[in-house]
Amino acid sequence: MKGNFAAIALTVIGVVALAVNLDLLQLDIVALLRKWWPLALIGVGLAASARDHRHRAALEARDAAAGRQFFGSMLRPGLSFGQQARSG
Repeated sequence: MKGNFAAIALTVIGVVALAVNLDLLQLDIVALLRKWWPLALIGVGLAASARDHRHRAALEARDAAAGRQFFGSMLRPGLSFGQQARSG
């Protein structure tokens, strides 16, 4: 869906513009844009925030896996995280 957003948006805009030009739909696009343009900024901000959140989560997962791999190699054989070596 992420890759198809631009194609779907352009298709919808084209259909609405054609309907207005053919007088099938009475719509003052300029008045709508003057009133609702901040909604586009909100949408762009939300999309950027969601993309940043997904990217950060992927980086954290990668870093956690790399940390387990690095520190796991430093443990003695037979030990795992959370276990302590028994003295005795």
